[in-house]
Amino acid sequence: MYTNNKLSKAVRLAIAFGAVSATAFTASVNAAEEEEVAKVERIEVTGSRLRSTDLQGFSPVQVIDGSDIDTSSVANIQELLLKNPAFGAPAISRTNSNFQTSSAGASTVDLRNLGTARTLVLVNGRRYVTGVPGSMAVDLNTIPAQFIERIEIMTGGASAVYGSDAVAGVVNIILKKEFEGIEFDVQYGESSEGDAEETQIQFTTGVTSANGKGNVMIHGSYTDQGAVYSKDRARSAVDIASTGAYFTGLPEDMFDVTSPYLSSYAPQGRFFTGDTQYTYNSAGELVEGWSTNGSDTREANGFNRNGARTIAIPTERYLFAGRGSYEFADGWTSFIEGTYASSQTTTQLEPFPFDTESLYPNSGGQMPIEFESFVADPLNPGSYVRNVVVNPLVPQPIVDAATDTDGDGLRDIFFSRRLADVANRGNVADRDTFRVVGGVEGEITDGWYADAYFGYGQTKESQVSSGQVNVLNFRSALEVIPDGQGGYMCRDATARAQGCVPANVYGANTLSDEAVTYIAAPGLLATFASQKYAGFNLSGEVFELPAGMVGIAFGGEYREESSIRYNKLA
Repeated sequence: MYTNNKLSKAVRLAIAFGAVSATAFTASVNAAEEEEVAKVERIEVTGSRLRSTDLQGFSPVQVIDGSDIDTSSVANIQELLLKNPAFGAPAISRTNSNFQTSSAGASTVDLRNLGTARTLVLVNGRRYVTGVPGSMAVDLNTIPAQFIERIEIMTGGASAVYGSDAVAGVVNIILKKEFEGIEFDVQYGESSEGDAEETQIQFTTGVTSANGKGNVMIHGSYTDQGAVYSKDRARSAVDIASTGAYFTGLPEDMFDVTSPYLSSYAPQGRFFTGDTQYTYNSAGELVEGWSTNGSDTREANGFNRNGARTIAIPTERYLFAGRGSYEFADGWTSFIEGTYASSQTTTQLEPFPFDTESLYPNSGGQMPIEFESFVADPLNPGSYVRNVVVNPLVPQPIVDAATDTDGDGLRDIFFSRRLADVANRGNVADRDTFRVVGGVEGEITDGWYADAYFGYGQTKESQVSSGQVNVLNFRSALEVIPDGQGGYMCRDATARAQGCVPANVYGANTLSDEAVTYIAAPGLLATFASQKYAGFNLSGEVFELPAGMVGIAFGGEYREESSIRYNKLA
């Protein structure tokens, strides 16, 4: 627009002052154009390592410009990249990692659905530390969007240049090299359902030295993305099943829905006593029989798992980044860039489905409700009398219906139960990623360029999970006998000395807080991944052919990576 205005003014001046002035102006424009052409920067094209004055190569490269990123208002780059059909479903994202045991809420990309491990993510053409320990997947949450100049996507495969982890292609994120001024951005949004609230606050500033040779940029941002729960969407509020997949097996029934299709593991428990089943109704009354999904004459006894599941994980993130460069000699620049990201995610899904087979595997899950002991016979010194006691927590109808299933002479039962008294399953994870790279780059001679660099990065994750139980403690807490004083206690004396509290599993919400404390087993997970690398590259043009210059590039890189995982039940 500026050029057009200038040209129109020049035409008006030419009409007013004659051909001489027009000729002079044309000469000045031509001179300016020649000067502008002379200043065109050579750009290294992803997948070739060769510098050229135009952004093209032998393999197709798609480019997403920084202006596109700014107008998209995305919280992280993954959201924008997934709109490109070249990308498949990501291995990990905020909306598909609620069931992950680690790395929930991370943002990865997968070109052509060939797997995250086959998609290489680079920053300024260099490797980036993994955000998922145990893999090479880069967490795009840790890369500041406002710092990005462009993103180059090479989908033709680049394994010849970058190795086997680039079989599907390369995503090369090019950061801005210079910035001067201040940029401040505040955004807020939410879904049409009134959830998934998203707040973004970003700040970027930069300054150039007085001689124009140095530049420093600093970026800081805060992002808070709210949760979306299954229960808040009509299509996912209740458990459903495909009629074709679960019942008829016919392809034409694949998309016919059976609703509800609840879980048979319910918080009130389901008790098997020989040929009879018992459960508790919504009024808390013990009833005979069971109906998972209900019928015209009976309420549903099953459990709706979608009532507790999360569709989109709430994620809170702080991100800081910086870059500095200085031209210390003609055509040679030293640089350093660093990034630090700290995020917290919270997952949630339904309570753990539990049954007694986990406690009594040798008997097929048959849990004793009677226990024998031998006491001295007062009528026959030296003899003992067998004494059998019943677990006082077991309701009398269940005791009466129970049989000796495992053949030990004592009655037993099998039960299943959703451990809603303990807690919903899920985890709270804190993840920190740090990366710093420094090096030099410049032009050796006309058309020949070199760069050398060293980088270090690390990712730490600390996670606490809930909803699990200690099966040894649970077994001790379920074997209950009278205490001789009108109450009851755990049968095992050693367990009692260790704080065993009897567990009442007969009915919903019957576990006491003390029993939950005794049987609960929060999980702890800690992971650590690090990356060290150093390398150099040399590229240039050797001779010219009719189709253009023939370029050559070569270099070397040393990379050392490690990953540690430590998990424990508290």
